[in-house]
Amino acid sequence: MADPPAATGNRNEFVMNMEACPFGKVGDILWVREEHYRYGHWEPVTGVKTPTGRQKWAFIPETSEFRYYNNPPKEFRKGMHNSDPQTSCWYKRLGRFMPKEACRLSLRITGRRIERLQDISEQDAIAEGVETLPNGNWKCYVQYADSCYTARASFDTLWEFINGSASRKANPWVWVVSFERIPLNAEKLVDRSCQSNSH
Repeated sequence: MADPPAATGNRNEFVMNMEACPFGKVGDILWVREEHYRYGHWEPVTGVKTPTGRQKWAFIPETSEFRYYNNPPKEFRKGMHNSDPQTSCWYKRLGRFMPKEACRLSLRITGRRIERLQDISEQDAIAEGVETLPNGNWKCYVQYADSCYTARASFDTLWEFINGSASRKANPWVWVVSFERIPLNAEKLVDRSCQSNSH
């Protein structure tokens, strides 16, 4: 669930502009990025500075191996160390740096619609990934309560934690996109199927 591209409050505008959904259309295959570990070192990018005027550095992988949360290296760094950036070791890398060949999960979009944020169902709130607690309640992601009695209430606090305290009260129109899990490299299978059907 995420904000539509232009939250003017006009539902008809969104319905007519469904092709503008930033997450794709029904049938599209998405590959999921996640945090991972790579072995390598850092090198300065010649002639390139950061927006603050500092030297820009690039991570240089030294092997083709990827590791994930269920198989982390015993020792790793979370980022470049200024004292010895060119030391070779394992580094924890953010999902946005994951190349496509390291993807372990692909999703196919099965549906999309728009709804008001506060209209989320209990089941959809659970699907958003809110966490349960040992006492059977749901996690509260802000400080004004110890826990929540429903997944919907938990999701409300998660939304406020991410988007700000007044964001839920605004009750914006949001995209609701459903997925199904598909085999790895499924996009290659689709390409092959299309090629076969064309002969």
